[in-house]
Amino acid sequence: MAKGFKDGGSEKYIVLTILTDGLISDFEGSFEMIVDCCELPISIIIIGIGDADFTLMERLNNDDL
Repeated sequence: MAKGFKDGGSEKYIVLTILTDGLISDFEGSFEMIVDCCELPISIIIIGIGDADFTLMERLNNDDL
């Protein structure tokens, strides 16, 4: 993932866009991946598509966790 995204000392910034229907088959794994990225130069944008239940997506977006 982004941890290995280095290029000879030059600065890089990553924008990760996730398109989802709201279903997360591995919430804990997804949560841990996002937490692991907290110290990296990355923005994660989650875009919900459709009218499904996006409650878990909202939990991933919670800065208090």
